[in-house]
Amino acid sequence: MRKSPAVARQFRPCGKPDSAGDEVTFQGIHKTGIPCLERMYGDRVAVKLTNKCPAYCVFCFRRWTNAKLPEPAQKDLKRAAAYIKKDKRITGVLITGGEPLREPEKLEYLIGLLGKIPHVTDIRVGTRAPLTAPKLVTAKLIALLKKHGIEVGIHFNHPDELVPAAQAIKKMTGAGIRVYSQSVLLKGINDSGPVLEELFRGLRSLGVEIYALYHCDPVKGAMPLRTTIEKGLEIKKYLRAHSTGRINPAYIVDTRVGKVEIGVDGTIEKRQGRFVWIRTPYQYPKSLLPGGICRVNRDGTVSVKYRDGEK
Repeated sequence: MRKSPAVARQFRPCGKPDSAGDEVTFQGIHKTGIPCLERMYGDRVAVKLTNKCPAYCVFCFRRWTNAKLPEPAQKDLKRAAAYIKKDKRITGVLITGGEPLREPEKLEYLIGLLGKIPHVTDIRVGTRAPLTAPKLVTAKLIALLKKHGIEVGIHFNHPDELVPAAQAIKKMTGAGIRVYSQSVLLKGINDSGPVLEELFRGLRSLGVEIYALYHCDPVKGAMPLRTTIEKGLEIKKYLRAHSTGRINPAYIVDTRVGKVEIGVDGTIEKRQGRFVWIRTPYQYPKSLLPGGICRVNRDGTVSVKYRDGEK
């Protein structure tokens, strides 16, 4: 396999240590009291199966928090399932990490618990293993996912990643498993319409649904990889003009109160230097909101101050 600078930059620290950015950029508004269970929204939660990964992305929004947490045990997963079972509003569960495919026995145990909860109708697994550890995509895993109708979200950022990962992706899509992609917009790596078009066409040829392009979170140590929201919107226009809508993902910004799609359910109200005020569709009482960066509008929706990247 040939070396790829675009792939290497995603895992290699960005020059000298940089104190800019935040250690916590996206965390559940609703406090569950269970370290492995995050809840940002009313109808869905995320369960962290593990805090460890085969490789650590510089821009990962869980990079700093996961390093400080103990590994979830079976008893923690059982507590998480009990919490979900008590609240019938929760219909969706994302199993994440770390890299959840590193822990096949815990994964099977958690899926078994969730499968017994009638109101949970949507179970997804988020993974980067097809690129970082393709051997984790085993026949036993595929049988488990297929048996329970689990959807898989995969993370790819550059066309160079497809060569080593294609076989693992084909194993899943060829078995009839629903697979969707998520990508992060990274300056100097994929902040180009043609590069992302090539990536999305390649993923679609493997049977993957192109779901989301995320604006890089303001994570401590990842600031050199962040570009502006305007750059992301420019790429969206390029994709609309040059390709089918099937490879034109939603462009998502993770705010401290939830994800927003700029121009669809979120709008930029104004800029203040590096920061932008984003109006979101969410409605929360002030008691749940992070202090100093949020305001409640007259219609009850929340606007949030967000640190953007640079051109």
